[in-house]
Amino acid sequence: MSVNALDATNIEIYGGDDDAVLVAPIGTTAPAGIAAPTAPFKNVGWLSEDGISWDDATDKVTITAHQGGVEVIEVTTKVTRTFKFQCLEETALVLGLRYPGFTPAQVGSGQVYGGEVPTPGTDRRVWIIDTYSISNPGHRVRKVVPIGQVSTVGTLVMKRGAVKVYEFEVKVMEGKFFIYGTNLNPAG
Repeated sequence: MSVNALDATNIEIYGGDDDAVLVAPIGTTAPAGIAAPTAPFKNVGWLSEDGISWDDATDKVTITAHQGGVEVIEVTTKVTRTFKFQCLEETALVLGLRYPGFTPAQVGSGQVYGGEVPTPGTDRRVWIIDTYSISNPGHRVRKVVPIGQVSTVGTLVMKRGAVKVYEFEVKVMEGKFFIYGTNLNPAG
Protein backbone atom coordinates (compact mmCIF):
# COMPACT_ATOMS: atom_id res chain seq x y z
CA MET A 1 0.00 0.00 0.00
CA SER A 2 1.38 3.40 -1.00
CA VAL A 3 0.70 6.56 0.94
CA ASN A 4 1.02 9.79 -1.00
CA ALA A 5 2.06 12.52 1.42
CA LEU A 6 2.28 15.14 -1.32
CA ASP A 7 -0.67 17.51 -1.07
CA ALA A 8 -0.29 21.08 -2.30
CA THR A 9 -3.32 22.16 -0.26
CA ASN A 10 -1.11 21.75 2.81
CA ILE A 11 1.21 24.51 1.58
CA GLU A 12 0.15 27.68 3.33
CA ILE A 13 0.84 31.33 2.61
CA TYR A 14 -0.54 33.47 5.38
CA GLY A 15 -1.32 37.16 5.30
CA GLY A 16 -5.07 37.20 4.89
CA ASP A 17 -7.08 40.37 5.28
CA ASP A 18 -8.42 39.18 8.64
CA ASP A 19 -5.04 38.34 10.24
CA ALA A 20 -4.98 39.86 13.71
CA VAL A 21 -3.18 40.10 17.02
CA LEU A 22 -5.58 40.46 19.93
CA VAL A 23 -4.81 41.05 23.57
CA ALA A 24 -6.71 40.96 26.87
CA PRO A 25 -5.88 41.35 30.57
CA ILE A 26 -4.19 38.42 32.27
CA GLY A 27 -6.70 35.86 33.53
CA THR A 28 -9.11 36.38 30.64
CA THR A 29 -10.38 33.08 29.27
CA ALA A 30 -9.58 32.79 25.59
CA PRO A 31 -11.94 30.91 23.32
CA ALA A 32 -10.99 27.29 22.70
CA GLY A 33 -10.97 26.69 18.99
CA ILE A 34 -11.55 29.48 16.50
CA ALA A 35 -14.72 31.08 17.85
CA ALA A 36 -14.77 34.87 17.53
CA PRO A 37 -13.05 36.53 20.49
CA THR A 38 -15.25 38.78 22.60
CA ALA A 39 -14.53 41.58 25.07
CA PRO A 40 -12.23 42.19 26.79
CA PHE A 41 -10.05 41.09 23.82
CA LYS A 42 -8.95 44.04 21.70
CA ASN A 43 -7.38 44.01 18.26
CA VAL A 44 -4.07 45.89 18.03
CA GLY A 45 -5.12 47.14 14.58
CA TRP A 46 -3.25 47.32 11.30
CA LEU A 47 -0.06 45.26 11.19
CA SER A 48 2.95 46.11 9.04
CA GLU A 49 3.76 44.26 5.83
CA ASP A 50 6.28 42.18 7.83
CA GLY A 51 3.33 40.24 9.26
CA ILE A 52 3.64 38.09 12.36
CA SER A 53 6.65 35.90 13.06
CA TRP A 54 6.81 33.06 15.60
CA ASP A 55 10.04 31.58 16.95
CA ASP A 56 10.65 28.42 18.99
CA ALA A 57 14.22 28.30 20.29
CA THR A 58 15.79 25.62 22.45
CA ASP A 59 19.13 25.26 24.19
CA LYS A 60 20.36 21.69 24.45
CA VAL A 61 23.18 19.82 26.13
CA THR A 62 24.55 16.69 24.52
CA ILE A 63 25.81 14.00 26.89
CA THR A 64 28.75 11.99 25.62
CA ALA A 65 29.61 8.55 26.98
CA HIS A 66 33.08 7.57 28.16
CA GLN A 67 32.85 4.36 26.17
CA GLY A 68 33.64 5.24 22.61
CA GLY A 69 33.02 8.94 23.06
CA VAL A 70 29.62 8.55 21.43
CA GLU A 71 26.75 10.91 22.01
CA VAL A 72 24.10 9.06 23.99
CA ILE A 73 21.47 11.63 24.86
CA GLU A 74 20.53 15.20 24.17
CA VAL A 75 18.70 17.11 26.88
CA THR A 76 16.74 20.31 26.37
CA THR A 77 17.83 22.85 28.99
CA LYS A 78 15.85 25.89 27.87
CA VAL A 79 12.81 26.62 25.69
CA THR A 80 12.04 30.14 24.53
CA ARG A 81 8.98 30.94 22.45
CA THR A 82 8.39 34.41 21.10
CA PHE A 83 6.34 36.16 18.46
CA LYS A 84 6.90 39.50 16.78
CA PHE A 85 4.64 41.98 15.06
CA GLN A 86 4.61 45.65 14.17
CA CYS A 87 1.64 47.92 14.80
CA LEU A 88 1.00 50.71 12.34
CA GLU A 89 -1.65 52.43 14.46
CA GLU A 90 -0.84 54.75 17.35
CA THR A 91 -3.64 54.14 19.86
CA ALA A 92 -4.04 54.03 23.62
CA LEU A 93 -3.91 50.21 23.42
CA VAL A 94 -0.64 50.21 21.47
CA LEU A 95 0.92 52.82 23.76
CA GLY A 96 -0.18 50.71 26.74
CA LEU A 97 1.70 47.74 25.28
CA ARG A 98 4.84 49.84 24.83
CA TYR A 99 4.51 51.59 28.19
CA PRO A 100 2.87 49.10 30.60
CA GLY A 101 0.39 50.78 32.89
CA PHE A 102 -0.08 53.86 30.68
CA THR A 103 -3.73 54.82 30.65
CA PRO A 104 -4.42 58.17 29.03
CA ALA A 105 -6.92 60.47 30.68
CA GLN A 106 -8.70 63.49 29.23
CA VAL A 107 -6.73 66.68 29.74
CA GLY A 108 -8.95 69.75 30.03
CA SER A 109 -12.22 70.01 28.17
CA GLY A 110 -10.94 69.35 24.65
CA GLN A 111 -10.01 66.26 22.70
CA VAL A 112 -6.59 65.95 24.35
CA TYR A 113 -5.73 62.75 26.20
CA GLY A 114 -2.53 61.73 27.91
CA GLY A 115 -0.62 61.64 31.14
CA GLU A 116 2.56 60.48 32.79
CA VAL A 117 4.28 57.40 31.40
CA PRO A 118 4.96 55.01 34.29
CA THR A 119 8.29 53.34 34.90
CA PRO A 120 8.62 49.97 33.16
CA GLY A 121 6.97 47.04 34.89
CA THR A 122 5.73 43.53 34.34
CA ASP A 123 2.75 43.43 32.02
CA ARG A 124 1.48 39.91 31.44
CA ARG A 125 -1.52 39.51 29.13
CA VAL A 126 -3.49 36.91 27.20
CA TRP A 127 -2.80 36.93 23.45
CA ILE A 128 -4.53 35.56 20.37
CA ILE A 129 -2.76 35.41 17.01
CA ASP A 130 -5.16 34.73 14.14
CA THR A 131 -3.74 33.95 10.70
CA TYR A 132 -5.66 33.22 7.51
CA SER A 133 -4.26 31.42 4.49
CA ILE A 134 -4.28 33.25 1.18
CA SER A 135 -3.10 30.16 -0.70
CA ASN A 136 -5.98 28.02 0.60
CA PRO A 137 -9.07 30.10 1.35
CA GLY A 138 -10.88 28.79 4.40
CA HIS A 139 -7.71 27.58 6.10
CA ARG A 140 -6.75 29.41 9.25
CA VAL A 141 -4.63 28.89 12.33
CA ARG A 142 -5.00 30.47 15.76
CA LYS A 143 -2.39 30.52 18.50
CA VAL A 144 -3.58 31.34 22.02
CA VAL A 145 -0.99 32.42 24.58
CA PRO A 146 -2.43 32.36 28.11
CA ILE A 147 0.52 34.32 29.54
CA GLY A 148 2.57 36.52 27.26
CA GLN A 149 4.68 39.54 28.06
CA VAL A 150 6.21 42.17 25.79
CA SER A 151 9.94 41.56 26.17
CA THR A 152 11.39 43.84 23.51
CA VAL A 153 10.17 46.96 21.73
CA GLY A 154 11.62 48.51 18.60
CA THR A 155 13.03 51.96 18.11
CA LEU A 156 10.41 54.56 17.24
CA VAL A 157 11.38 56.42 14.08
CA MET A 158 9.57 59.68 13.42
CA LYS A 159 10.73 61.25 10.19
CA ARG A 160 9.34 62.46 6.93
CA GLY A 161 8.78 59.60 4.51
CA ALA A 162 8.71 56.88 7.18
CA VAL A 163 5.73 55.39 8.96
CA LYS A 164 5.93 55.39 12.74
CA VAL A 165 5.93 51.70 13.63
CA TYR A 166 5.47 50.12 17.04
CA GLU A 167 7.44 46.88 17.02
CA PHE A 168 6.86 44.28 19.72
CA GLU A 169 8.39 40.96 20.64
CA VAL A 170 6.24 38.98 23.06
CA LYS A 171 7.69 36.20 25.18
CA VAL A 172 5.41 33.21 25.74
CA MET A 173 5.73 32.66 29.48
CA GLU A 174 5.98 29.10 30.76
CA GLY A 175 6.38 28.08 27.10
CA LYS A 176 2.69 27.30 27.05
CA PHE A 177 0.36 28.01 24.15
CA PHE A 178 -2.52 26.40 22.29
CA ILE A 179 -2.94 26.01 18.55
CA TYR A 180 -6.21 25.52 16.66
CA GLY A 181 -6.94 25.42 12.97
CA THR A 182 -9.18 24.30 10.19
CA ASN A 183 -6.36 22.45 8.43
CA LEU A 184 -4.86 20.52 11.37
CA ASN A 185 -6.82 17.28 11.04
CA PRO A 186 -4.36 14.45 11.82
CA ALA A 187 -6.24 12.15 9.40
CA GLY A 188 -5.82 14.65 6.57
